[in-house]
Amino acid sequence: MTPSEDARTLLKLVDRHICALALNLNPNYPDEEWGFTAQLAGIDLPNCLQVLQPYAVEARYEEGPFPLSDSREEILGQINYLRKVLEQEL
Repeated sequence: MTPSEDARTLLKLVDRHICALALNLNPNYPDEEWGFTAQLAGIDLPNCLQVLQPYAVEARYEEGPFPLSDSREEILGQINYLRKVLEQEL
């Protein structure tokens, strides 16, 4: 598989996580779970999403609270924007 094909495959996985994030904008959905999925979607994205790093492990397996740094809508918007930028570079 070429690097370009690998990148497209990874973007499909990111799209799946983005879909899950969009479906879980309800504030009753736990921040820890939402942040974990957001971290997965943004795992290879630039530093502006590094604030999600604690959700990789800490918020998933330790007692919180782990409030999100921004609103879910803002974080999702950043992920969508960066995803589009990456796709344009392919």
